Amino acid sequence: MLIVHFLQLRGNQKFVLEKHIADDLYERLNMTADERIRFNGVHDTDGLTNFLSKTKRAFSIKLHQKSGEDMTTSKNHTIVFNDNVYLEFKPKQIHAHHVLNTRRPFFRPPVPDLSADIGLEKAPSWLELFYDLFYIATLTNFTHEHHIKDWDTLWVYTQWFIITWWAWCASSLYTARYDTDDVIHHLYKLVEMCAVICMAGSSQHFLNSTSYIYGYIALKVVLVIEYSVVFVVAVLTRSKSRTSFAFYVGANLVSIALWGSSLIIVERETHRILWYMGVFFEIFVNVILRRDKALSWAASHLAERIGLLSLIVLGENLMGLVKVVLSAGNSVPLVGANFMAVGIVFGFFFMYFEDFTKEIFLHNKFHQIWVYLHFPLHLCQIAFGIALMDLVKLHQTLLQTNKDIEPGETVSEVPTYAGEEDYPSSTVDESDDLSAEEHAKRAIKEVYPLLNKINIADNVHYTKYLEKKDSRAMPYYVSGVPPLMESISSHSVLAKRAPVAAEESTTFSITELVFIYKIFLIFGGALLVLNSLIKLLNTKLSDRNGMIIIVCRVINAGVIWGLCALPFVDIEPIILLGVMLGSVILQGAIDLLD
Repeated sequence: MLIVHFLQLRGNQKFVLEKHIADDLYERLNMTADERIRFNGVHDTDGLTNFLSKTKRAFSIKLHQKSGEDMTTSKNHTIVFNDNVYLEFKPKQIHAHHVLNTRRPFFRPPVPDLSADIGLEKAPSWLELFYDLFYIATLTNFTHEHHIKDWDTLWVYTQWFIITWWAWCASSLYTARYDTDDVIHHLYKLVEMCAVICMAGSSQHFLNSTSYIYGYIALKVVLVIEYSVVFVVAVLTRSKSRTSFAFYVGANLVSIALWGSSLIIVERETHRILWYMGVFFEIFVNVILRRDKALSWAASHLAERIGLLSLIVLGENLMGLVKVVLSAGNSVPLVGANFMAVGIVFGFFFMYFEDFTKEIFLHNKFHQIWVYLHFPLHLCQIAFGIALMDLVKLHQTLLQTNKDIEPGETVSEVPTYAGEEDYPSSTVDESDDLSAEEHAKRAIKEVYPLLNKINIADNVHYTKYLEKKDSRAMPYYVSGVPPLMESISSHSVLAKRAPVAAEESTTFSITELVFIYKIFLIFGGALLVLNSLIKLLNTKLSDRNGMIIIVCRVINAGVIWGLCALPFVDIEPIILLGVMLGSVILQGAIDLLD
């Protein structure tokens, strides 16, 4: 592989090659007689790069940040053109290995100094993508079983997500830089996969689970072994980065000690302080080593790994939507709401990947901030997706509820579902003179004998609340009274008349409804702000259109957050879906300016 090195970026730099140097260049590039004649007319660097391009020779250009570097220190063969430009002939070692021997090596020592690989094109291996699937499966399982319905469940989910996200990121930081694709690294990944499964199996009770702690410790032990191997190689090759690798090993050892110490006090809530101290110490070490070029993240494909994870997290939002679509049938209002949800998810997809670039690590000294911004971004994407699915389900439930309390409709008109043969038959009064509220009260009286554990004070509170509202609040009363609907058995009339809603657990209290609406707006606005910060890292202050897009995203988020002051009881879910869809469409149109 041919690399053109520029110690300083200057164009049209003249050079003159001596005959023995020119002959060496001809031989190494295998030039034909015609190409040699053409090369005799090349006398500057612009002509050199133009000649290499026209003769279809693969080459790359590397720009050094500091001048005055010694051009003769490279282990590979070099040809010096002048005091600023030289050619390096770097053999394709991996390619040559596979040509000579197709068998995977058992062990291949990693390269501790990555400064020569900065800017080289890399791609994730199949093993890395397969490894990511274990985290995605863990994320999917925990998200579906730990439903975010109030601030307490959101806080618990955030605690779990911090650990899971950093466990993935720490492993990816090593793999994207030092994985040599040998048998040993495959065994490392196998152990890590088992550890992730161990953590996933105990994630429902992770706050006080020893299995969860052992799983995380196993991940850190693997990283200690991996970084120790690189440290030994750095010592043997007298690399200047050996001190940095010692910090990596020490950080993971400290994290293991803190997590192991938490086993002693696992029954106390304070043990989690030790967990996050370990996570913080690992991140702190990565921050202080950010300027070491030998460990540069620019020599990795971490940006592409993060982009793939962002894509999968957005896809997680669509998995919940598919279940709602299956139960929607051909109803136009329900299908319309589903399409609106797809449009919203697509809008945020377009917003993120329109600004995405794998070269962020090459030309931005704040690239670590770019990486760490993805933690709140991914958390907001998940929380927003859950709220989005809840709104669609709530819209479906309200449509069914409005249909069920329609005067004159009887239970016999509702299709029979499996297991309903033993249900007691019942008919809603067919009188057209009864209001929707009276129909609901009559239905409640029919199932009241089953509700032997209801808090009467709560029922009175919600009854008085409804007396102050018009019939538009009735759907929230039928599907929203927490002590009432949570006690209705599968034999009740209301449960029979809305089998889909009961099966999907789409019963919400008034407090939960307000929470869903607020989370939908808060995290929707947060996604706009976070995407604007990510774009800001990729945008120069002189880029007028880019700055306009960033400002518009922040203003758009402010407007969405302002909607949190609205009285949500009087707002239908479809209205909020329409507002959010209009917001992302407007922002998408503005983003096209860039």
